[in-house]
Amino acid sequence: MQHMPVGELEELQLEAMRMRFCRAPPGDPDTVDHGEGVKCRLDRACRRHRSAAFQHSVYKSYPIALLLRNRFSELTRWLDRLTTHDLSKIDVTACDSIDSWLDVLDGETDLRVLHSSGTTGTMSFIPRSTKEWNGMFEAFRAACSSSPIRWGTVDVTTRYFNLIWPLYRRGRSAIMRVPEMCVPHLLGSRSGCTRCGPGG
Repeated sequence: MQHMPVGELEELQLEAMRMRFCRAPPGDPDTVDHGEGVKCRLDRACRRHRSAAFQHSVYKSYPIALLLRNRFSELTRWLDRLTTHDLSKIDVTACDSIDSWLDVLDGETDLRVLHSSGTTGTMSFIPRSTKEWNGMFEAFRAACSSSPIRWGTVDVTTRYFNLIWPLYRRGRSAIMRVPEMCVPHLLGSRSGCTRCGPGG
């Protein structure tokens, strides 16, 4: 994709939007709630594909008091509006931190929520499913396989990688999710990752 002409890339991206929003499988909702009651119809998404995407600010549109007061039940209801995964029956009443909240979501749903660094003063929470994570790393693997990259006599397109991870052992930001989510596609097994940093 990095070497495609801009026009061809835009058409490819538009077709991906059509596949996602206009060819939804049975059971998918007809609309997506943008968090402020704004409805985006799927049939319109193909013609105006930008309207199908959330603004980045939507992912941090919750009242900050929900985090400050550990009101994770309300935070889960807010997050539920940003995903087609049903979070309505998830019990997070015992959660007393962001980590414990995300532990429950990891353990009881197919979501692997990622968060931003919060440098603007408010953390974003993005609900990404394991299917979406897998798709991302499948594409990464495909990119490796389509490029004649060689290190000496080793063809890295036909084998797994070894990852030396110098950061914290565990986290839920986009980069900190990498060691966990890339295992089946890039590492082959958890033994392919050497973690150097502190943490559980």
